[in-house]
Amino acid sequence: MEKTAGVLEKTASEKLIDAVHNSVVFCLDHISQAASGSVADMALVHKEALVAAKQATLPLPPAPAATKATTGVADDKPIELAPDSGSGNSFICLSAFAPALTAYKDGALFAFKATHPNSGSSSLSIDALGPVNIKRNARDLVLGDILDKNHVLVRFNGTTRCFEMVD
Repeated sequence: MEKTAGVLEKTASEKLIDAVHNSVVFCLDHISQAASGSVADMALVHKEALVAAKQATLPLPPAPAATKATTGVADDKPIELAPDSGSGNSFICLSAFAPALTAYKDGALFAFKATHPNSGSSSLSIDALGPVNIKRNARDLVLGDILDKNHVLVRFNGTTRCFEMVD
């Protein structure tokens, strides 16, 4: 289901499934009324089973984050990364995705835990995509912008091709 203006609406696929379900139930209902004997009984049993199955069906879960990340879909939920394994002013992280990220998408949020502080201008590399500068308020980082053991939230800016720290 998709959320629009705070209201859950059915997707086109869900609407199609409902329409097919309702058509089959309608047909089985008419067969059970028009037929006699075992045919009517069988149609009624199938109709009841179909209705029970529909009521027990849960909506499909959302696509896993890996799919969103590898296709470059940006949303407001950060992509959690493993703690960084870099040193100095280089932060290197891996995502938990299989396959790994293939590109950075404009607006995508990433969160990681720093294992060391920065001492100046810094970069972040995710899944071996190469280092990308990290900025804060459109400026290079300075000593102490990233502290040891702190969680860091950055958003990729496709226009300037840098990560911007989110406070």
